[in-house]
Amino acid sequence: MGTSSPDALLNTLWFNNTIHFGLRGCKEHRDMTWGDVKLHKTVSGEEYLEYNERQTKTRSGENTRDVRKVTPKMFSVPGNKRDPIAAYKLFAEKRPAEMNSDDSPFYLAVNNLKKPESVSCKAWFKKAPAGVNKLNSIMKNMAAKAGLTTKFTNHSGRKTMMQALVNQNFPPTDIIQLSGHKNLQSVTHYSTVNESQQMEMSRTLSSVATGKLSHLSNLTTGNSGVEVHSSTNRQKTTSEHNVQEHAMPALFSNATISGGSINISINTLKQSPTLSITNVDSPPKTYKRLKLLSDSESD
Repeated sequence: MGTSSPDALLNTLWFNNTIHFGLRGCKEHRDMTWGDVKLHKTVSGEEYLEYNERQTKTRSGENTRDVRKVTPKMFSVPGNKRDPIAAYKLFAEKRPAEMNSDDSPFYLAVNNLKKPESVSCKAWFKKAPAGVNKLNSIMKNMAAKAGLTTKFTNHSGRKTMMQALVNQNFPPTDIIQLSGHKNLQSVTHYSTVNESQQMEMSRTLSSVATGKLSHLSNLTTGNSGVEVHSSTNRQKTTSEHNVQEHAMPALFSNATISGGSINISINTLKQSPTLSITNVDSPPKTYKRLKLLSDSESD
């Protein structure tokens, strides 16, 4: 990537559009027009690019959930050699004048400038859109030129965007507004453990093995386990107290009781409370024992 040649500039624009605007694969890049991206300034004078996406198969507009709640923006990074706004401005200068209408394709075919001196004197881009194969293999070609052995596809750019935002602890509710995902669970698919997180996890596990977990000042895993247990017990105790506190008023709601002694047994086993009342003013009742008759006697 970079701005030293037509190919490098096209690669830079493609990558910037992918990670800042959350574009998918090849088709969304292919469908982009020059008028879809506009240069604006904030009230403080900071420049940014705003992407007004067209309706696509995945974002048809028929369902309001298919439309992003925010318009993706790409802000300038002054002083950085890879400032995305500087790359966009250079691309605008190098485009043929006939290809600057709003309906013109955003990505243009590259003129092959074999001689170094041709970069400064010949047109960088043709009056034609970049080919599908060219756009579809940009990520793969960039990885090959960089000497990377890992397999990369165009989706790797979008994955890079999601991974970077997740690693920086941006809320998933904010990420999906930029990426265009429809549900929060989609964000978790891009969540992977980075090296620093693995180091912290490894040190935690090592401290368990050596019995020195409580000595780690920067880790709270050991205390948190006790705290959760303690909190659970407190919640349970509070819950039982509330049951005992509110059970009695509920039993005698709108009831009138006079005389005698009342014994109430309340348990926490999800069984109904039992109530026994003994009237001291009345003598205990007696019952006659029934005599069982045999079949012969009943005749």
